[in-house]
Amino acid sequence: MRPAERAYTLSTRQGWEEFVTAPSRQRPDPLTRAQLRELPEPARAEYEERRSVWHANIGPLRTPQMRASTSNSTTSPKPTGKTGTR
Repeated sequence: MRPAERAYTLSTRQGWEEFVTAPSRQRPDPLTRAQLRELPEPARAEYEERRSVWHANIGPLRTPQMRASTSNSTTSPKPTGKTGTR
């Protein structure tokens, strides 16, 4: 992965189109420290770049507050019969 691949901006039409049409990112396989040491320098640099892009674009965390605000509840407040007039 080249650093230019993550240099788009969502404030331009081209950047937005690249963002929405790009395939889903694939999480890099986790490597042990020993596996990292064994990688040749170009492969390690590519791996670190893929990890950096993955972590920079991790998306929203599913906290209890996030789940509550995005639940698919179809219930709405029941009318009280009050018209708001005095």
